[in-house]
Amino acid sequence: MKSYKRRQTIGLIGILALLAVIISLPCWAPATSPPPFPFSRGDAGIIVKITVSPRRSGIYCLPKGANRQDLLRAAGYGKLDVSAIPTTTLEQKLHSGESILVEISKKDGRALVVQSTSMDNAECLALGLPIDINMASLEDLILLQGIGEKTAQAIIEYRQKKGSLQKIEELREIQGIGAKRLAILHKQVFVGKRLS
Repeated sequence: MKSYKRRQTIGLIGILALLAVIISLPCWAPATSPPPFPFSRGDAGIIVKITVSPRRSGIYCLPKGANRQDLLRAAGYGKLDVSAIPTTTLEQKLHSGESILVEISKKDGRALVVQSTSMDNAECLALGLPIDINMASLEDLILLQGIGEKTAQAIIEYRQKKGSLQKIEELREIQGIGAKRLAILHKQVFVGKRLS
């Protein structure tokens, strides 16, 4: 029980620290949009992370429909030489919870690779983004509101026994998850593809 409380406390401290950093980040809109913000998730924006190796990383609010080139501009890399990257790669639309890695050549400073992955589940939860219930680890599940170690373990066991959930409502089959808790979880988890 002490181990659970300690992990939960460490997780909460990590989330609060991440929130403090995120709250201090500015939101951005491309030059073609009307002048800046205030901008909020309620305005149908997206939240994405960029890591430019080896220099820095950041999390940005962008308008819905923004692409990878827009993210590079928002992160201060609008003049980066991207000639080695196909235009179709740079024009791909971004989705909330996406994490973009840009590798820069140490030799000539050109961008060599742009890869897409998902943000860490703890980052997503701290930003108010839902996580994939079928991919969440025990530690991720414990970070969900109203889910303790026991219920998180029950979710893991349910997935191992029955396979991936097809609908969030299947969580009702797990002891300790009633209608109230399910209503809360609907905002924190998804099944299938993230909507942004």
